[in-house]
Amino acid sequence: MKKFVATFVKTVLLASALFSFASCGGGGGGSDSEGGGSDSGESYTEPQREAGLYLPSILLVNKYKENTFNLGRGNVTKSGTIFSVYAEGGYFTLTQTEIEGNAAFNMGIPVDENGALLTNFVDANTFNSDKEEAKKILFRYIQYTSTSGDITFTALDEFLSSIDFHKIAGQTLKIRINLETVPIVETEPGGSPYELNKDVFYLDGSFYKKSERFNDGIAVTWANAYDSAKQMEFNGLKGYLIAITSDAENKFVYDQVFKKERDEEKKGPDDFGSWIGGTRCVPQDGYDAETWVQGEQTDEKGKTSKMFNDCWVWACGPEAGQVFYTKPIYRDDDLPLKTHRAPGMYSSWSNPVDCSLNGIEYYYDGSTDERGKNNGADFEPNNKTKENHTKTYEEAMKKQEEYYAQYTGRYVWNDAKDGTGKQKRWQVHYYVVEFTPYGEQKPTAPCFHAEQEYK
Repeated sequence: MKKFVATFVKTVLLASALFSFASCGGGGGGSDSEGGGSDSGESYTEPQREAGLYLPSILLVNKYKENTFNLGRGNVTKSGTIFSVYAEGGYFTLTQTEIEGNAAFNMGIPVDENGALLTNFVDANTFNSDKEEAKKILFRYIQYTSTSGDITFTALDEFLSSIDFHKIAGQTLKIRINLETVPIVETEPGGSPYELNKDVFYLDGSFYKKSERFNDGIAVTWANAYDSAKQMEFNGLKGYLIAITSDAENKFVYDQVFKKERDEEKKGPDDFGSWIGGTRCVPQDGYDAETWVQGEQTDEKGKTSKMFNDCWVWACGPEAGQVFYTKPIYRDDDLPLKTHRAPGMYSSWSNPVDCSLNGIEYYYDGSTDERGKNNGADFEPNNKTKENHTKTYEEAMKKQEEYYAQYTGRYVWNDAKDGTGKQKRWQVHYYVVEFTPYGEQKPTAPCFHAEQEYK
């Protein structure tokens, strides 16, 4: 889920009415009839704006409800196929659960009053089973998808204006809205058909696609996965191995991308080992290269060896080259709650610190279940063996054993070599590809984005 490197354009309309606008790729297109604007007073008519998404600089206060704010009207002036709303540093509740016309609730991310993610995403079945209960859910994110074409901008604007936003004390509320115009069912150039939410999945500005299942990480190495992802294309965007940058995106992979395998095929969490875009390897041709070649160095004796970082880096995509974990391994003396996450970055290694920070179960803690089976103590990343977490860094890193990041269905990550371990939970059967606008890329179907912070 990416940070939108598209440029934001701010237009001053009135001293009391500032709006921020940004477009992804070809955003800002559409007919003039879609850009209506809103009246700010009897003596002033707001000039017609380019079709897209807008957010006000100041929230409207609901004087009848404590800690409740709204966005007002005139913020959506473009129709589309996927509409999403995201709140960080706060949450929102719905006073209306339906968008008029051909829009269906797709998914939602629930949180508690402190903004912490709850266990499961809200799916369409849960949401539609009791609409009054749905209005009580505290959301960080919701997503609606067209069922038979475009969702009209008038219906989207009405729905957005009905949402109640709530702040969390001491935090800045950041609101983000996205609108996609990509077709729901389509055949990509080259003859590859897809259906959104079935073959390709969406979250907050990015599309995701899992690979076909393969036997293990020997059949498709991390480098193979990197190269294959780079050759994929969706909506005019080149793919790359997913960079997971938030707790929401981390849960999204298992809860949504692997939903069919989990619900219909009844596969368990340990069946979803997947390569993701993190590594300690230094690339030969730089991060986000077209193909992955590991860098080498030659010492004074003429001996050639592979190059490694003493930290974890995202290898591709908008985050290419960014350090997300500042140490190569997790060690015992890092307890009780010392984290090695780089400032502002996210990680979800299978260790007690990351699990605690993410509010997820530290499953591989060495405990024994009701049948007397031990789940095996785990401290990731560990450069191959759990014993390394008790050694010094020098001892533990004497030999480079594991240097690629892998995701599992328990929402935790593992460091791995090209192949797999003997334990079933660390086998690799997939890789996950992400598509998002960044750099000079522009999507075939324009996307629209607006984001604003509220102190």
